[in-house]
Amino acid sequence: MKSQQTDQVQILERIGFRRAGQWRAEQERFMYELVSPRNRSGVLYAFTIGQSVMYLGKTERLLVERLQNYKTPDPSQRTNMAQKKRISDLLARGQDVAIWVFDDWDSSSHVGFPTKDLAGIEAHLIGLLNPPWNGSTKT
Repeated sequence: MKSQQTDQVQILERIGFRRAGQWRAEQERFMYELVSPRNRSGVLYAFTIGQSVMYLGKTERLLVERLQNYKTPDPSQRTNMAQKKRISDLLARGQDVAIWVFDDWDSSSHVGFPTKDLAGIEAHLIGLLNPPWNGSTKT
């Protein structure tokens, strides 16, 4: 029997998410490396470690802008500050943090969701996958 962790990335792939990049350490800082879709807005994204979905989010803005908020958050942005610390800590320990993206709204792969609304699909997936970094700013 497959573990729940294995199933999480498989669920993302079945829905139509694709691995779009990763977070990486670079000279005591961390950066994101994004193959695509750099300049897309209205996307769902996930951060994974191995086969586990750690965080799932949405952005109406350009994805690169949203990722930049995690890299250099304003101190008033608690969620962004918490994610930055989590990502930095993992990278410092040598773990890979992958970035997955869903932006194919013309595809039939998301058929079966209770809504086609970005926030509705995000909420549905958070309920399904229960990513540990969603809903908690504790590090």
